[in-house]
Amino acid sequence: MRGFGDRRESRPEMHQGRNWGQKSPGASRSRSTASCHPLARLPAVPSPERILERIPKSPRNQKGATRLVSCAAREPHDPGVHIMKKSLLITVGCGLFASVALAQTPPAGTRAPSAQDFVNKVAISDMFEIQSSQLALSKQADADTKPFAEKMVQDHQKTSSELKGLVEGSMVKLTLPTSLDAEHQQMLNELNAKSGKDFDASYGQIQVKAHRDAVALFEAYSKSGEDSELKTWAGKTLPHLKEHLSMAEKLK
Repeated sequence: MRGFGDRRESRPEMHQGRNWGQKSPGASRSRSTASCHPLARLPAVPSPERILERIPKSPRNQKGATRLVSCAAREPHDPGVHIMKKSLLITVGCGLFASVALAQTPPAGTRAPSAQDFVNKVAISDMFEIQSSQLALSKQADADTKPFAEKMVQDHQKTSSELKGLVEGSMVKLTLPTSLDAEHQQMLNELNAKSGKDFDASYGQIQVKAHRDAVALFEAYSKSGEDSELKTWAGKTLPHLKEHLSMAEKLK
């Protein structure tokens, strides 16, 4: 009859291959699970210093980005937190790039027109200024309006002559309009139908709007116009138009 000790010895296969230093299957599964963790699959991200180098060099951008890099450097070195901070830096960096791009892009309403469009608008504006001011003089405008109208006729005849010389001498084929467009002709007809104080008030309002539009047009073209000669001329003429606008705003 076998004892308990004999029975243990009769089944040595239970102890074969038992090595306490050998890694268990569970450990392999643990490593496999860790490698499949969502954070382990994230792509490599640039260092905060690299992000700082790529941000456009302006005091405002550099100051904000430096603060972010400094904050990230002080965070605990937990892998998950580190990756989240890098992702935040990338997001903020992209936002800074976008803000700079938007800041450098002029609004649609202030972009310079083509050379031909600029010539058309300036020529029609000059014709309207001259004809409406001549109309004001013929209607015996008041003491404030009369000297203003006289100056408008004189100054806009001068700019019309200058523009004609630029167009005729331009290397680019440009043409000058010979009459008012429908919009300005209607404004002139409506103004002609008025008289007295009603005429003076309407004339003053029209002059303010016309010169505000002219200032905006010449400012845009003097900054980014495609024709260099017209661009230079626009910059030289702009101060006179601003003076006209200031005078028009003072009309009673």
